[in-house]
Amino acid sequence: MLYAKVRHEQMYDGNIDARFHAFSELEWFDDPYVNQIVETIDKNKVLERGIFESPVLGIIGPDRLSGGCKALILAYKKPDLEQWMGLFGDNCVLPLIEISKKVDVTIVFSYAVLNLPDQFDATFVQTE
Repeated sequence: MLYAKVRHEQMYDGNIDARFHAFSELEWFDDPYVNQIVETIDKNKVLERGIFESPVLGIIGPDRLSGGCKALILAYKKPDLEQWMGLFGDNCVLPLIEISKKVDVTIVFSYAVLNLPDQFDATFVQTE
């Protein structure tokens, strides 16, 4: 289920690089669904665990994935962490909804999102 909160963004809440570095584990890249996220969002080819071939950057590691890709992976693998909607690009909205069908994900909004699909299941929860 997708849970939504609305609140003012605090400084550094949207720092996806720091969050991904702090919480990600190399073993996550053994999961076919994680690799599907990498291939779909960043158009990278998976070479082996945590090593990708980017059409733009060449051979890269997880630290060079896009912010949206990192946010989706965190939403899937660490669903207990709240994610700021601003971390997800337009190409991440539908995969985020698909992830919320697999695990409970909490998304925090600090602005009105314009590119949501017409229909999807979400529950607004208590804001601070």
